[in-house]
Order: sequence, then C-alpha cells, then structure tokens
Amino acid sequence: MRDPFTRRRTRRKSDSNPYVERSFQHPGRIFVFEDAVADIAAVRNLLVGQDIYCDLGSGSGAHLLGLGQQNPDASAFGFEIRYKRSVRTVEKAVRDGIDNVFVLRVDAGAIDQVFPARSIKGVFVNFPDPWAKQKKTKKRMMQAEFLDVLGNMLVPGGFVALKTDHKQYYDWFLSQAESCKTLSVTQAVEDLYSSALLGGNIATEFERLFVSKNMPIYYAKLMALER
Repeated sequence: MRDPFTRRRTRRKSDSNPYVERSFQHPGRIFVFEDAVADIAAVRNLLVGQDIYCDLGSGSGAHLLGLGQQNPDASAFGFEIRYKRSVRTVEKAVRDGIDNVFVLRVDAGAIDQVFPARSIKGVFVNFPDPWAKQKKTKKRMMQAEFLDVLGNMLVPGGFVALKTDHKQYYDWFLSQAESCKTLSVTQAVEDLYSSALLGGNIATEFERLFVSKNMPIYYAKLMALER
C-alpha cells in the first residue's frame, strides 16, 4: 500500500509555486507533514475536550470555514493536498477570526494515522472526483474498505456525510455503504435542495455552481454502528 505521506513536499528556493513557502507561514494551522511523527503529535495536541470534524478534500475552504463557524467549540480539519487551496483556506480563516479551522496537507487515506480511533464526530465528503470512466473507478476513495476505516474512527453517534452531483457515483457509493460493516445508511435523498434535510447545510463552491444550473445535489448520511 502506498504511504499516504509520500506526496508531501519540502521547501525549495527554486520552487515556482509561491504557495509552498506561504504554507510554512502558518504553523499550527497548516500541517505540511515534512515530519509526519511530529505533525501527527501536534495535531493530537489540539484535540483535548473538543468534537472533531473532518472535511476530506476541503478545496478552497468554503465548507470547512462554514463548519468551523457553525461549530465554534469543535475543531474542523480539512484534508487538502493542493498548496494554494490550503493556504487560501487558512488565510480566510485568519481574516475572519475563525480559530478552530486547520488544514492537513496529506492524503485523506492517512486519517487513521493522524487521529485516534473513535475520536471523530463527523466526516464530510463533498463532490469527490467521480472517476466516471469504468477503468478509473478503482481510484475512488469511498470504497467499502475505506468506509469501514472511517466507521472505526467515529465516536458513538458519529457520521459520514456525502454530497455529489453525479448520479452514478451516488448509486455506487450507496452500494459500497451496503457492504460496510461499521456504518449504516440513515439518510439518502436524490435532491437535497427539495428535501427536508437542507437545514444546516453548508454549501461548497462547486455546490453553488451546480445549484445555479438547477442540477440536483445527491446526499447520503451514514451513521456509526454500535460496537
């Protein structure tokens, strides 16, 4: 299995991406995992007495920032590989005084290495790449095996919530959930914006675009099984 920390990248004077250096200007807010052991320890030091929410693929941060604002007594962690999106998210958080938002520059597949088991209250997966071509579907992260990993990461009553604009991906995700041993589907709607589940929803950048085009938003919520 590929080491999820191998995509980290260190500073180089010759690096043409200015956001690489800027990512190091926010210690304690952006974790770049140059030293995985040290950064994992630093992340865990933030967790005392707080609910934990994770946004897998947090992008430019609209949902992650909203999550932090909606849950001021919790810690909201975004997993985002891209330097620019990581930096822009934290810069917006600093600008708006949102102190409980953090970005982890590491593959979401490392979630069980970064956080202790049974520690996370909610995991959000918003508009993941559907890898629509048949030969590419094996690249989808939300396989049943990974859902079981997430289920083991959740506190009692914890959940995984997914939104997508892609019907085939949505159907596939539900089929994976049916094979999952640690989670159970409790909510599933094919048009979130016409449902009773819209209250409290935090829209992403992609989501606003899709809604403006009258495209349906597919939504599913899985709850941790008792164990």
